[in-house]
Amino acid sequence: MIRKMSAVLVLFLILCSIAVPALAAGGNGGSAGSDGAGSGDSGGAGNGGSSGSDGAGSGDSGGAGNGGEPAGNTGTAAPGPEGPQAQELQEEQLRQQQETVDQPGIQITQQDRDQDQGRTGVITTDESAIADLIRQRDRDTFFQQINLQEQNLSRDRDQDQAQADLALYVLSISGNVTGSAGPELTRLGAEINNSSAAALQAEQQIKTRSSFSRFLFGGDQEAAGLLIQYADQNQQRIQEMEQLLMNCSDCDPQVRLALEEQVQVLSQEQNRLAVLGQQEQAERGLFGRLFG
Repeated sequence: MIRKMSAVLVLFLILCSIAVPALAAGGNGGSAGSDGAGSGDSGGAGNGGSSGSDGAGSGDSGGAGNGGEPAGNTGTAAPGPEGPQAQELQEEQLRQQQETVDQPGIQITQQDRDQDQGRTGVITTDESAIADLIRQRDRDTFFQQINLQEQNLSRDRDQDQAQADLALYVLSISGNVTGSAGPELTRLGAEINNSSAAALQAEQQIKTRSSFSRFLFGGDQEAAGLLIQYADQNQQRIQEMEQLLMNCSDCDPQVRLALEEQVQVLSQEQNRLAVLGQQEQAERGLFGRLFG
């Protein structure tokens, strides 16, 4: 009996000596599996766990860890170098930023500026230069029209009346060359022109009065009174014209000189009509001297 118990004890020790190294090997495998997925029990399970879970982690040591390492390497992708197209894109963006034109409250790039010029087809010019060109064109047209009107004056007309008509015409076309004074000068000239027709009729009535009527009754008092009235009213308008031209800061010097000459012609014409009217009133006739 003792012999049998001794044999069993020896057999148990032998089995224990064999089982301990095996358990030790199985523990290592479980550790490898734990590194991979954290659930390796035996050597085989540890190996499988390590190779399956190294996609997210990394193997520790031993055959199982080594087996999982390639899977870990394939699971994590490192960023590669930039290609030629990406580099060209960055250079283009940098170039556009450098060409940006700063303006108050707005950012305009060179590309936008080129598109604007291509769309309009016109490059902006200094506004003062454009205004000078317009004034020069109007002034040239003004003098051309005056020269043409002088050529069209009838040679057989009364020279005083022809000069007065030319002066009125010059004032009527002066609106574009006299700046802010233009509208008022044109209005005053139109008023003088309207009264000139009535003054001309009165003058003709005086000139055509018969000698017999003049001898008996003297001059045409009614026509003479109208001439004096029109002359006085027009002289007041002429004074306003002279004041406007004197204060016309935006008038061209040549245009101002030409208009001052024409206004002087109108003033002389009004003086002539006033003198004619006064002379006509002075003629009393026979009955006027007897009963006056």
